Amino acid sequence: MAGTFSLSDIVARFGGELVDDDEVRISRVAPIERAGSQDIAFVSQPKYLRQIETTRAGALILPPEGRGLTQRPRIITPNPYLYFARVSALFNPVPQAALGIHPSAVVDECADVAPSASIGPGVVVGKGVKIGARTAIGPNC
Repeated sequence: MAGTFSLSDIVARFGGELVDDDEVRISRVAPIERAGSQDIAFVSQPKYLRQIETTRAGALILPPEGRGLTQRPRIITPNPYLYFARVSALFNPVPQAALGIHPSAVVDECADVAPSASIGPGVVVGKGVKIGARTAIGPNC
């Protein structure tokens, strides 16, 4: 996990309108029905706005029409689904592959592999193959 972020940290990074307590700290993302006091949840469609009445989420990401429906700290944005995806990536970053060629990979001497590429264990790279910059090839491909 990436740690905790205040709502003001999140808004500074992704934009949106912060309503209420900007120093609430969030430690993870969760579905609205399972969210707890340190979680942030979202509602993207107006028909689901009733769920905010029963959630235990510490903060919410809501569309503009949900602005006045709760006293919980909230971030208002025209696209809550996209915003939640960005926040989710903040809390759950994709692991970075190690640069270079794993010792168990088999790379033909005529292959062209960029120095910034990552070739995982068990990978086979054939003759004439070109692997571009910042490309990551996972194990056993």
